[in-house]
This record gives sequence, structure tokens and C-alpha cells, in this order.
Amino acid sequence: MKVIISESKLEDLKKIFYNKWDKQGYASYDSKMSKVFNVKKYIDDDPGLNKTGHYITPDKLIRLWVTDWNKKHGITNLSILDEFGMKHHIGTYSEYYDSTKPIKFTYKDNDNYLEFEINELRLDDEILILYYLNFNLNNSIIGKENVGEELSAIDDDDYWNETVEHYREEAIGLVYDYMMKNYVDKMSGDIDIEIEYVDSLFEN
Repeated sequence: MKVIISESKLEDLKKIFYNKWDKQGYASYDSKMSKVFNVKKYIDDDPGLNKTGHYITPDKLIRLWVTDWNKKHGITNLSILDEFGMKHHIGTYSEYYDSTKPIKFTYKDNDNYLEFEINELRLDDEILILYYLNFNLNNSIIGKENVGEELSAIDDDDYWNETVEHYREEAIGLVYDYMMKNYVDKMSGDIDIEIEYVDSLFEN
């Protein structure tokens, strides 16, 4: 059941989010929170005679608050990606920031363990692109299954390739979730993620 928040109570809700972010030291979009309330707030896209607009969604509202909190604290999308050493480039059609410094990561939760490396990261407009993503399937546990042991027990090449592809897709999903939680959910605006040129480190 969702709580309906009237426009007059939005400031109270906003203060709850801002107090939480002040305590933790960063703002972050939370998809779970966006599902527990509805809000009726009309945004007028054209204040003139046309009077065209829309009702804002909780999802969009929280992202707007993240953007506002970041602005007030001098936090930019580039500062969130500071560890990558992003550099500014002017391309033929657009400006962008990228890093070609390989960085290794470890993802771990109750059911999964994954080692992966990003060899190039680019922030282009509102897209964060991961190029040349490598992950080690031999050292991976996905869904509590030891991937390396399972792959080493497969004799049939077709089945082996199919299994590798399955775990590769699972690993990509874990990387996507990791990057969303640790970077994109803290960034201003509606940033999306693209993953290009994926490879796996394993032996048959």
C-alpha cells in the first residue's frame, strides 16, 4: 500500500530525505523509497497559454532532490567519479569525460562474489559507459554457485559455452547493479549505464 503525499506535505518529506543524506554524507536515489509513496505534484512545462505539463512521479522527485542536495553541497557527477581520474575531451560531435585507467573491483553480497575490471569509463551527456569490462569467472561465485568448479566439470564444448554465456550475463547484471548503487544513484540528473565490449577471464 502506498502513502499519498499531498503537495503541502512535500517539504516535510523532503526534509526527511535531506536529514538522512546529511547524516550519511551523500545523497542517493533509493528505488525502494520511491515505491512506498505517491505524490500529486503538477509540473507546468509551459507556463504560457498552452498550459501543458505533467504530474511528477516519486522516482523523478527523489532524483530531483538528489540533484538539488548535490548542488547545495558542491558535489558534481565528476567528483563522484573522482577515483577514476576522469579527463575532459572535446570530440567531433560532443564533449565528454573519460578515463582509461584500469581499476579492479570486488563485488560481494550474500549470494555472489565477483572480481571485475573496468578498462575505460566515459561520461557522455547523461550516459555512463563502461568499455572493456573484464571479469574472472574462475574466481566467481554467482547465486552461491562456484562458477570455476562448475565450468571445470563440463566436457561438452557447446554446453560449456552456453554455461559461460549464462554466467557472463549474470555477472554483467551484478556489475550494473554495483555501478548503479555506488555511483549512478548518487549522481545528479537521469544517468543511464551502458556496458560495451565484455570479456571473461577463464580457461576451458
